[in-house]
Amino acid sequence: MRPAFTFLLVVIPVLALAMAPRSARAEPPVAKPGPLYVLSIWTEDADDQAEALTLALRSRVGQTPGFTLLQTNQSFETLAIALKCPPKPDNACLQRIGDQLKADHYVWGMMDKKKAPSGEVNVEVHLWGRGKPEVSTRETYADTLRDANDESLRTIASAIFGRLTGVAPAPPPSPPPTTAPAAAAAPAASGAAVAPAAADGSQQAPGESVAPGVAAPAAEDADRFPTRTVLAYSAMAVGAAMVVLSAVEASNWVSDNNKSSDDRKQVPSSVTDVCADPVNLSAQDACNRSKDAVTSSTLAWVFGGLGVGLVATGIVLMVTDHGSGSASGSEDHSGSRASLVPAMGPNAGGVDLRVKF
Repeated sequence: MRPAFTFLLVVIPVLALAMAPRSARAEPPVAKPGPLYVLSIWTEDADDQAEALTLALRSRVGQTPGFTLLQTNQSFETLAIALKCPPKPDNACLQRIGDQLKADHYVWGMMDKKKAPSGEVNVEVHLWGRGKPEVSTRETYADTLRDANDESLRTIASAIFGRLTGVAPAPPPSPPPTTAPAAAAAPAASGAAVAPAAADGSQQAPGESVAPGVAAPAAEDADRFPTRTVLAYSAMAVGAAMVVLSAVEASNWVSDNNKSSDDRKQVPSSVTDVCADPVNLSAQDACNRSKDAVTSSTLAWVFGGLGVGLVATGIVLMVTDHGSGSASGSEDHSGSRASLVPAMGPNAGGVDLRVKF
């Protein structure tokens, strides 16, 4: 029991530390893109504006890679009334709506003009996800935006969708090319106001509303979990622990072998097998020491081989880790790939190293 107990004391804490999740990293609202409903915005006094924003949000979902826009003839208001939801839908109501739609994610919202400043509408949009906390955002903009194809409204819809899902807002359309003298003289000749420059150097179109606090999220690869790095360091840490265990068992083998030899000196030379014929206490101890030496020798070779293999695997993973920090975020699929696969059986356990070139 001594070698197995030593192995558990050293290796299990190392594996637990290596596989511990990073609690400081927050998951995005939608873990994986996929099918998504955009239900009609619920309103009592801004029907045209609500319909236009609904269509703009659906268009944004349909243009986003990885997302699939699902269609339904049922509006959020109809579902809420049919499922007996309170005036302010609660979690149980939203769960019933998700079950009715057989959906894992859907977008819903409420719009009103009463609580907004004069000439504007106020909208609160939510993203419901099955088994996940709900995400919401608010927006206030001019009530004159009643056309789903209006670029200003499309920009607002893109910003709302970005805040809900973590997807970067769609870039604004490129202006038509103009010559420098004509572009500079046009405002002075017509008396139109020059659009103010944004922080990134681009200009905002006159009359275009920009959602406050909207910032393009970082690239997806910037927050990707470094799986290869964790595997590399875990393999090297466990491998180093096994090498240490191998050295300990080798030392035990030397000690047990020497003590067995000393005990045999106290046994008559006529006894050839101290285990089959334990004539005295020295013979019994020599037999036990001999068995312990064989066990220690076997464990030393096993731990040593596994330790060297894991350390080598970690070094290979570190050396072949290319492209994870590239600026373009593209992944190199042509390099080699290595993986560690635990193997358990009725008589033994181990770790398989699989390398793909």
